[in-house]
Amino acid sequence: MAGFDRGVMIPLAGSNGAEFTHEPWLSKPEQRRLTLLEHESARQRHARWACSGGKGQGRIGKNEQKAYAKISALRAEGARRREDWQHKVALEIANTCRAAAFEDLDSKNMSASAAGTVEEPGRNVRQKAGLNRVILNEAWGQLLNFVSYKMVDNGGVSVTVPASGTSQECHVCGSKAIGQRQSQALFQCLNHACGWSGNADFNAACNILQRALSGGLGPAWFGGAPNAARPGYEPGTCPSSGRAEASTGSGLGMRESQTAQRLVAA
Repeated sequence: MAGFDRGVMIPLAGSNGAEFTHEPWLSKPEQRRLTLLEHESARQRHARWACSGGKGQGRIGKNEQKAYAKISALRAEGARRREDWQHKVALEIANTCRAAAFEDLDSKNMSASAAGTVEEPGRNVRQKAGLNRVILNEAWGQLLNFVSYKMVDNGGVSVTVPASGTSQECHVCGSKAIGQRQSQALFQCLNHACGWSGNADFNAACNILQRALSGGLGPAWFGGAPNAARPGYEPGTCPSSGRAEASTGSGLGMRESQTAQRLVAA
């Protein structure tokens, strides 16, 4: 069993040492083209509104329609690449784990606008808007759906645990002192009796795993801890990066074994 933390800097980090990353869904030339098309469509839209004399938005011209079609095609290409990556990651997890634990994240609330109102304007609105775009671009809910059904196909199970405090709590001693997450990547336990320091995403993944086990959500036969992966995330070392190239051998064998067990039971 393993716990997995979905993040912004590292898309997916596991308590078993797995780390799944990806390149931007669109290449730099494609992203530049998308930006130019968005600027072009915005100019055409404002010109159309101005020509209407304040009587409405006016009729969309053919050039503006072509710009929107090209924008849609580029965004659809990025979505296809994201879905392909998520399918491969989900298959990798299903082939290597019998049980996987994730945070129960509410992406809708996490990506809500921070603009506020005229009377009470929000703070750091532009920074929050950028974070919202990254969260929505990762499609965390879709990844969890892919993992869930692939785990079932392979005879495994996926569970979710409460997300509150998984990034601030030390997975070794349970310390919840304020300020232990030094940065996006570094976690430093402030309990002098412990003092664990290492990758913050790995720490969160371990907390997710431990919550699943302590809550009775994990299989009874599992009693281990993430000790094998921990040395790779402590100071002075670098964790190995997992890629999304999935091997199907172990998953197929697990599925055949599960099918045989059901036939025998029947």
